[in-house]
Amino acid sequence: MTWQILKQQYKTGEEIRLGDQIHYAGSCGIVTSVVYGRDCSSEEQNKEGSDHAIALTITTGAYPLVFIDQAERDLEFLGRGYPIV
Repeated sequence: MTWQILKQQYKTGEEIRLGDQIHYAGSCGIVTSVVYGRDCSSEEQNKEGSDHAIALTITTGAYPLVFIDQAERDLEFLGRGYPIV
């Protein structure tokens, strides 16, 4: 069985990754987790399928924890990695 990883992307095309600096609903924050799942029906268990990002969580100054099940228009990519403080 072969599995392909499909990436979830920001509206600008960058792949969403753990630790990304983001802007969401008027606040800056970071991506705190990216959840992957298998896209495979029970009838096709032995055929090819794909792992894909199905959800993510973010933390911002205004929102301590936000669960997002797909990249939203309000989610803006600012940069890679945690900000240096």
